[in-house]
Formats: sequence, C-alpha cells, structure tokens
Amino acid sequence: MWIFTTIGFFSAVQKQDDPTVIQVRARVREDLVRLKEAVPGASEILALPNRDYPYRVYMSHGDWAGFCAGMAESIDYPNFKDAVKKISGYERGSLYMGVWSVMHRAEDKLKNKIQKWANSERQGNFDLLFADPPTVRGRRVVQHGEKRSKKN
Repeated sequence: MWIFTTIGFFSAVQKQDDPTVIQVRARVREDLVRLKEAVPGASEILALPNRDYPYRVYMSHGDWAGFCAGMAESIDYPNFKDAVKKISGYERGSLYMGVWSVMHRAEDKLKNKIQKWANSERQGNFDLLFADPPTVRGRRVVQHGEKRSKKN
C-alpha cells in the first residue's frame, strides 16, 4: 500500500516472515520520524541505504490501521496539495503535484481499459472488489474498527 499524507509518503507491506507485522518503508527518514510520533508502538527506524526504500519501521496491523484512520479523521483541509505545502513544505508539495499529474494522465489511459475489463468475461472477478464483505485476491478485507483475525 502506498499512502501519501501531509506528513510523509509511506509504502506499507506485510513483513515476509511475520504475518502479524506491517513493515512501513519510506524514502525520507523524517517521514518515519513523524510517523513514530503518531504511532508510539512503532519500532526504531532501521536504515538500509542500499534498498529501494532506505528507511523502515515495523508495527502491528492495528497500529498501522489506527494511523491510517487517524490521518483520515484529521482531514480538515479543502485541498490536499495546499495542505501538504503548508505542513511539509513547498518542495514536498511540488513532488506530490508530480504524482498528481501522473495519476491525472492515468484517468484517461485506464478508464477505457477498466471499462473493457469490466465488460469482459472476467467481470465476475471485478465484482469481488465490491462484495459484502469486501475481498481482495480472495482475502476478506478488514473494515475500520473491526478486529483482525489470524486468518485475515
């Protein structure tokens, strides 16, 4: 999962050797410093300079979900890009604008492909994304506030 917030950009994945742990990676160390302020249960910051993401911390699924929910609940701005510039600086705001531009181009490029895919014989798989309870790749998605079971 990639998440762009007003305090940083994070890539979160499940730790390969421990399904109870989320590894949160960042390209900028200060992003994880701010994340740790919001998630006291996160591990110390690990620096791995030769990796794609040179900084990482580890935390429980619950701590990660709580951080994401907290970021969502704290939205008090009418424009994300402006809020990023105000909170994290003009340079980061400009970098996020570059991401916005790339994804704006995706709007047209992917719209037709998704429509064709949805109308194809694979439509049954497309419907899984909207099933109740929602699933992704056959795994049930944990809803906000719901306890995560070991089988999820």
